[in-house]
Amino acid sequence: MVDENHFRQAPCGRRHAAGSGLFLRRFRRSKRGSVAIEFGMVAVPFLILLTAILETALVFHGQVMLDSGLNEAARMIRTGQAQEAGLNAEAFRTEVCERVWGMIDCDDTLYIDVRSFENFDGIDVPPPLDASGEVNDSFAYDAGAEGEIVVARAFYEMFLFTPTVWGIGLSNMTTGNRLLTSSATFRNEPFGAILQ
Repeated sequence: MVDENHFRQAPCGRRHAAGSGLFLRRFRRSKRGSVAIEFGMVAVPFLILLTAILETALVFHGQVMLDSGLNEAARMIRTGQAQEAGLNAEAFRTEVCERVWGMIDCDDTLYIDVRSFENFDGIDVPPPLDASGEVNDSFAYDAGAEGEIVVARAFYEMFLFTPTVWGIGLSNMTTGNRLLTSSATFRNEPFGAILQ
């Protein structure tokens, strides 16, 4: 037989100076809600770290896509296909954009710079950013003739979700965005005889 007194709750302590100490001891021993409190303390740093990891992965993926797209499109210049088709800067930009598999949006933040030189010693290309950290607008398009050295570059201004104030450090522009850069340097093949 079960004793009814067994289920009665212990009487509360008397209200005196020791009562507050008893309350603190019971609060310290209680484990209810501790997980919620601990998660509340680490939730914000955890979410910042998770966002930074995802954004870093997106930046690296975007960089690989830009490299791949530029290298495939630059092959058209190296083999003379771009020169034969009479591609201009906008058409070459479209060729790069078609090869990035939808990762990079071909809006006004994709820039193309193609320059030709007679030899490797004469290569001189302007930096993509000016002194104020904005995109330099002195881009050109010159696919060159057969046997010439060509430097093809692509730049993409990628929007970042994580602000610089979090200390992640992905931004390299004054706008808080990341400028992805890719370049391909090669000598044009002797395509003159092939194209005639």
